[in-house]
Amino acid sequence: VGFRQNEQTYDAVRITNSPINGVVVDIAYLWQVNRFLSTREATASFEGDTYLVNVGIDTPAGRLTGYHYTLDLDDGAGAPFSQVNSSVTSGASLVGRRYWKDVGVGWRAEYARQSDYAGNPLDYSADYWRAVATVDFAGISFAGAHEVLGEGGARAFQTPLGTSHAFQGAADLFVVTPDVGVRDTFLEARWPIDAVGPLRGLTASLRHHWFADDVGGDALGAEWDASLRAAVDGVQVLLEFASYSADGFGADTQKLWFSIRMGI
Repeated sequence: VGFRQNEQTYDAVRITNSPINGVVVDIAYLWQVNRFLSTREATASFEGDTYLVNVGIDTPAGRLTGYHYTLDLDDGAGAPFSQVNSSVTSGASLVGRRYWKDVGVGWRAEYARQSDYAGNPLDYSADYWRAVATVDFAGISFAGAHEVLGEGGARAFQTPLGTSHAFQGAADLFVVTPDVGVRDTFLEARWPIDAVGPLRGLTASLRHHWFADDVGGDALGAEWDASLRAAVDGVQVLLEFASYSADGFGADTQKLWFSIRMGI
């Protein structure tokens, strides 16, 4: 969530190792998550013993990664639902890309299973699916995807340490997955504009989402997202606009984001 005014950071230790060529083992232990909602006056953080394990290997079809995440997250409120975000998730993804002359074709397939963990008072089990296809030609990239954060009874599949902003729309309607789950189908186009005045590496993107629930497939809403990204004297700037049209979930929402990123 680095685009926000306050980033999310971790008190953690991480070890990455490649025991043999083409294999990478990535293990992290987190004991505190400093969320972007934290301020000097109040700390909105998660505490607990969280373990993140990824093992990736190169295959002829692309990079295959297996992962296992045990999230023990306590917000410190002392309430019965203070550990509602604790979960255990196991899954695998396959990411690949091939080129034929000037055309690049990419793919990603992923599946995961999540259930309650540690002190979570909710009893649930939910599936996650994602399929993405991309085509690059003459610098322009087109993508189509279908992502499912399944319903699991008492709770749907959640990503409490991630950001739906980059995946399920910049209007941020699905920061917490609703209990009915979310099916997200989207189409996206990205194209380079290069230099315009002081702007360098200017890139534009346009994406359209169709959202539905995972119980009966009923429509939840639709969203347009547009963005411009560029660099000015080495400073990265990003302008985003999101327009969400409600159809059974939330309310019509428009958001405009402007962010600056500087290296130190």
